Amino acid sequence: MTNSRGWIFYTVGVVGLGIIYHLAARLGLLMANVQPNTSPVWPPAGIALAALLLFGIRYWPGIALGLVFGFLFNNTPLPVSIGLAIGNSLEAVVAAYLLKRYAHFRNSLDRIQDVIGLILAGAFATAISATVGVITLLLAGNNIQPVIWTVWYTWWIGDFLGILVITPF
Repeated sequence: MTNSRGWIFYTVGVVGLGIIYHLAARLGLLMANVQPNTSPVWPPAGIALAALLLFGIRYWPGIALGLVFGFLFNNTPLPVSIGLAIGNSLEAVVAAYLLKRYAHFRNSLDRIQDVIGLILAGAFATAISATVGVITLLLAGNNIQPVIWTVWYTWWIGDFLGILVITPF
């Protein structure tokens, strides 16, 4: 009985995170200006990291589901949506892992090491997402070669700002 209740609670948590992430992704995509899938501010990155810090890394599938549906509603092909979901899910998982494992992060952000840890883990993890995202777009045949570094930088800064601004709330 307890095991099935735990599974139900987990499933509701994953679906809930997916819905919240999806809605935030739709909002973020409204700000895309360099490329349709790249936003200069990506609030879902901060929501994803906050969710994993609060509830545990095991809720990462909610991020992937929310992102896939968010991009599909933006007419992004399924393989591209999956590639982008991998990058964004990795971003949140890596940042949460680094913060918990190495910075001994406290969600209250009441120590300078928590703030510095958030900045460093956020900067590193968002580089993963930006790199996976750009590679996904290139493999999908998107013609971003002339602006590849602009797309990468916009992706990185958008996710990084999302983490710095949204996660502390």
